[in-house]
Amino acid sequence: MLDINNDKLTVVLLIVIALLGILNLNKDMVGMNVLELGLEDRNFEIKDNVINLNSLTLKQKIGQMIFTLAKPENKDLLQEMNVGGIYFWKKNTENTYSNDIRYFQENMEIPFFVGVDLEGCWNPFEDFYKFPMFKEIKDENEAYELGKEQGLLLKKLGFNINFSPVVDREDKIWKCRSFEGDIERKAAYYVRGLQNQGIIATAKHYPGKTLIGKDPHKDIEFTIINEDDLKPFEWTIKSGVKAVMINHLISRGAADSEYKPSVVSKSVISGLKKDFTGLVLTDEVRMAGLKDFYGDERRMYVDLVNAGNDVILDFNAEPWHIYKIVAIIENAINLGEIKEDRIDDAVTNILKTKGFKVVKRKL
Repeated sequence: MLDINNDKLTVVLLIVIALLGILNLNKDMVGMNVLELGLEDRNFEIKDNVINLNSLTLKQKIGQMIFTLAKPENKDLLQEMNVGGIYFWKKNTENTYSNDIRYFQENMEIPFFVGVDLEGCWNPFEDFYKFPMFKEIKDENEAYELGKEQGLLLKKLGFNINFSPVVDREDKIWKCRSFEGDIERKAAYYVRGLQNQGIIATAKHYPGKTLIGKDPHKDIEFTIINEDDLKPFEWTIKSGVKAVMINHLISRGAADSEYKPSVVSKSVISGLKKDFTGLVLTDEVRMAGLKDFYGDERRMYVDLVNAGNDVILDFNAEPWHIYKIVAIIENAINLGEIKEDRIDDAVTNILKTKGFKVVKRKL
């Protein structure tokens, strides 16, 4: 009979759970014990706002690519996993936002991106601050002033990125999220107003036509993109927009996604990157427009990275799920399915957008 005390048995079980979690990455839960085994010390080499990329472990670099919901109960673990960004839904008061954001950012050597959707007719601050809808904006001057006003509020609350403006030409689904009329100029001036307050603007949803057919939150959708659909993005890029969000539509025409959702299409994203060196973000990856395209969740995350996205927006904020994403991507790198240089390029872009100068020095 084996003589194994309880402590040793616990350790053995944790190791078995960890191995099973890593080998069976398509399951919905890896487990909190696996997560705890995966945490690593944060010994970042940062001096005078210069960060040595090599001082981040591979897991920590992958963590920077993930943007998830801000659940206060998960704060410590999100910090330990070096998650790159947190997203806030609607709250009732300014103080609630400010206090929660301050709580998350405490003791963070690499601060979170702190994001929100303040766009079109969606205003998570409506309980204490009113804004006009995009469709009510008459000209570029009003667009600039709206961007400025929203930027001032966002900065006051502690946000640093807004998933706005929507520059799809038409909105037949919600009928209020896009500008009307001279969309190019209005979007460009809105971006200037917002970013002049220190808030990162996000032009979405590239390459366009996201809001005229089936709702990608609920369905897989197909579209044909023409050159006119791309012009609002070109204008915002020329105006210095710092981020662009990619949609889940399967597209043909001026942006050909090659029979897959645009967000996992190298063709679409490389086309964008010919003229854009800023941050490339996915739309939320649990929408049916993307998720239902894949039978294999692991393949989805690998394709999201290889397509050229810098940031993966995933609103399943449970720590076991975040660790699962990290483990999937790390495993794919170890198997040669993803090049680590792709991770380094993405994280360098993220850190530069956060205001760091990035170097690679031997430790």
